[in-house]
Amino acid sequence: MRVCEEFYLKQKISNVLGAINSTHIRIEKPAVNARDYCNRKRFFSINLQAIVDANMRFINICCGESGSLHDARVFRRSPLYEAANANTRMLFPNSTFC
Repeated sequence: MRVCEEFYLKQKISNVLGAINSTHIRIEKPAVNARDYCNRKRFFSINLQAIVDANMRFINICCGESGSLHDARVFRRSPLYEAANANTRMLFPNSTFC
């Protein structure tokens, strides 16, 4: 796979399809359920989860979960998690991973 080869050339890690991480997008204090949007750094936010390829191009995003949620919970609630559990071999062939 071309993506795996590009990651290997840059980072010397085999079988990588993408790099995943989350960040917080600052928002104004919501009028409803404000506590749900207050993150661990004490500002109001929504989560943005993104996966990039070896050239740092976005290949998957999930945005909108409340800022108080941990990155792992955001991932478990994402469509990617559901798809990966439903058909792991199709999304991650030959022991590839993100």
